[in-house]
Amino acid sequence: LFARMGARDDALAEVGRALEAGPKDGFTAFHVALVHAVLGNPEESLEYLTSAQQRGYYIRTEQRSTEFDILRGLPQFQSL
Repeated sequence: LFARMGARDDALAEVGRALEAGPKDGFTAFHVALVHAVLGNPEESLEYLTSAQQRGYYIRTEQRSTEFDILRGLPQFQSL
């Protein structure tokens, strides 16, 4: 919500807390990727999206989310 509202610092603070609480959780990694996509950080988003997939989070259907539009033209996103 913070990311969608444009509250970048608050969004990143929440991301930090989430990663502290679940550093190896695929669900957490996916949502961190989503926040970074909304904030316009494609590299960070791809990093966490890849991490989510590696941790067993099924991202295939989730990739349809419009928040990931910033990533659609990137080869790394296509390979996921």
